[in-house]
Amino acid sequence: MTRLASASDDNTVKIWDPATGQCLSTLEGYSGPVTSVAWSHDTTRLASASYDNTVKIWDPATGQHLSTLEGHSGWVYSVAWSYDTTRLASASSDYTVKIWDPATGNCLSTLEGHSGPVNSVAWSHDTTRLASASYDNTVKIWDLATSRHLSMLEGHSDLVNLVAWSPDTTRLASASYDDTVKIWDAVTSQC
Repeated sequence: MTRLASASDDNTVKIWDPATGQCLSTLEGYSGPVTSVAWSHDTTRLASASYDNTVKIWDPATGQHLSTLEGHSGWVYSVAWSYDTTRLASASSDYTVKIWDPATGNCLSTLEGHSGPVNSVAWSHDTTRLASASYDNTVKIWDLATSRHLSMLEGHSDLVNLVAWSPDTTRLASASYDDTVKIWDAVTSQC
């Protein structure tokens, strides 16, 4: 990878050359701080999320804004591409996760069940499951074929800020404001 993207409270996304530290482009168009950026796995698109309740998709080579995904009723904290780049997930303060078709901008499904804002989303490497981390101190694992949650991982005593899958999708890591990281068995839901 020869480029790096950053999100900022100044309502912009910047694309950098990490070798030289030079800013290659500044992506503008948000009316609120940008909270998250994610490269598509083929590196042809960049998604960004904002406190203005939207997700934007960009062509990082040209800096062209391709589309704006609207539908959340609260701040969008996190975005993540599926590994086949056919879907995009967004996590919001409206307590939901949305799954989008980035080609059309259509919302394919809304995942509901958290009782607090959702901070982070991560796709399993086989793109069949999604994990979400929430202010409700839990992690949920979702079956994307049915849009239903398969399991709820409980054990943190404070909000869960980040979640990430192992490459073989057998384990899940969660980081919390309770100053711990937990490693979960994604099949049995045991810590």
